[in-house]
Amino acid sequence: MVMTCAVAAATAVWLAMSGLPDPRRIGAWSVPGRSRRGRFGRLLAGRTDALSLPIRAVAGLLVCAVVALALPDLGQVPVWRVAPGAVLGVGVLLGLGWIEPPSTRHDRERQRSQLPGTLDLLAAALAAGCAARVAAAEVAAVSPEPSRTALSSVVAETGVGRSDADAWHSLASSTRWQEVWGPVGRDLARSARDGVPVEEVLRVQARRARQSRQAALERRARAVGVSSVLPLMVCFLPAFIAVGVVPIVLGLALHYL
Repeated sequence: MVMTCAVAAATAVWLAMSGLPDPRRIGAWSVPGRSRRGRFGRLLAGRTDALSLPIRAVAGLLVCAVVALALPDLGQVPVWRVAPGAVLGVGVLLGLGWIEPPSTRHDRERQRSQLPGTLDLLAAALAAGCAARVAAAEVAAVSPEPSRTALSSVVAETGVGRSDADAWHSLASSTRWQEVWGPVGRDLARSARDGVPVEEVLRVQARRARQSRQAALERRARAVGVSSVLPLMVCFLPAFIAVGVVPIVLGLALHYL
């Protein structure tokens, strides 16, 4: 068993030092004519913002080693100690790839809070006669992060020769920005392609984003009362039992004894 754990630890160190292949290439051993990335490759790759594959592999191997050491001996067959740890290790390897990092959630919340004001500024710049790329550059210069990065990516793409429609479509399809900026990017891409004015559309979207943000804050405020029930119960229930229940039970016990 010690030898198994030593091999697992050595493998973990080797993976951490040498790294693993690009997860986008895993699953590329597919049949010609099919997608170059199989289901296993997509499952193993996980989210684009998840922990790297070597770190997840090290975590899975450590879980496997800890579980194997914690289980009691079941005869002379070591596989009964290694198999449960291996299953849990694979679960950790795959599960960590699909857990949303707190930084991603915080980044998305900041995008949503900044979106209404940013859209108002874009609509005002477009209404003043600025082109879409000029409006994006001017608004990016006065916007906080992460809105500055979103608009700067559009400005950077147009600066290297891409069309406005392609730059806004790229923003709308980006993994980081599509959830919040997707509708805006598609509208601005359509406007750049067809020449349709979108000032009023941006103002409507800003109003809807502001209303959606307010509704989300109200839901979060109402949920505070529900989520605080368990901590309050954990704090006050022992005191209630010690002060109100225990004396009665002891009194009855002393009376009948």
